[in-house]
Amino acid sequence: MIAAPPSYGVYEANVLHFVQARFAEGRDVLFASQPYIGEPAHLEQQTRVRQALAPFSAKPQFRYLDNLYLSGGKWDAVWFSQMMWLNPRGNRRLAEVMAQPIGDLIEVRLRKRAARKVANSGD
Repeated sequence: MIAAPPSYGVYEANVLHFVQARFAEGRDVLFASQPYIGEPAHLEQQTRVRQALAPFSAKPQFRYLDNLYLSGGKWDAVWFSQMMWLNPRGNRRLAEVMAQPIGDLIEVRLRKRAARKVANSGD
């Protein structure tokens, strides 16, 4: 494997630190990757992060949403206003694809809360 440029390593370390810190706080995590805009280095960066986050996929309180091809794999004014900033249409599309994993995390949280209530009702 080719050594990652330092910026990739810093980004990857920051993402992992953030996710681990949220778990330590008892929070749920939805990681949504950035849309790919046709830059090969960006694709490599997002691939590395996806691989680094893979061990968390077994946790019910974690979801990974791969948005690499949200915009078709290229920069397009239909989805972006400038560089990687989504425009209103792009934001609507992102919200549409995020709805299901967010709903899943809410469902997991509600089931855990209900199970705690049942367990505590015998006290």
